[in-house]
Parts: sequence; structure tokens; C-alpha cells
Amino acid sequence: MQSAICVIEGKPSPHKTNRKLRDQASTAFYIDAATKAPSVYAELHAQLCDMSASSTYQLTRLRPIKKKSGQQIEYLKDAYQHYYTEGQQSRADEIWELRDRFKKLEVSVAALIGWMESGTKAERGAPPQIYL
Repeated sequence: MQSAICVIEGKPSPHKTNRKLRDQASTAFYIDAATKAPSVYAELHAQLCDMSASSTYQLTRLRPIKKKSGQQIEYLKDAYQHYYTEGQQSRADEIWELRDRFKKLEVSVAALIGWMESGTKAERGAPPQIYL
């Protein structure tokens, strides 16, 4: 009913306004996530390197790294789309490169999780190679 009244009065629809506000908020969130992503990557990479150096892998530490990497990949994908449509190609390329690094991290952690879940400590053998 309210939308119909707005159309008659020549005002913008409240539904379109709400959608626009929601889209602006999500875009701001993705841009903020993209600015924080390098420090998040450094933190996750350091955690994985610490585990690799000591050769002590724990599923309770690997699963959060995989989850956080997956989230960052999605955030960076949306931030890339925003920068690309805005015509900021150099920033979009930087974000895509960072997304690729998160993807490699996620694949490495997924391989380690698969290795950990493959059997007992005696049956597993050597851990898979990590390429970062």
C-alpha cells in the first residue's frame, strides 16, 4: 500500500530505497574486508607456517584457518566486483591477486585436513607439501 502511495505521489519506492541502503552497507562491508585482508592473510599464513615448522598439525587449529580463508575469498570476490565496475582496475587486480593467495592457503589447509583425517598417526605417512 505504501509503495502504491509513493508511486502516485511521484516519490521513490521505500522498497527500492531500502534495497539501495542494504546494497551500500554490504559494499562498505566488502571494501572494509578488502582493506583488512592483507593483515588477515599474514596472520593465517603465520599460523600455518608455525604449525609446519614444528610439524604439529591440529584439526582444531586448521579448520578455523580454512573457514576464515573461505570467508575472505568471498569478501574479496565481491570487493573485486565493486572496484572493477567502478573502473579502478589496478585496485581490482591487487584484490584478485590477494584472493589467489587466500585460495592457495585454503587448498593447502584442505589438503592437510584430508591428510589428518585419512587415518591414525602411524598410517598417515608424511604430510602433503604446502605451496604458499
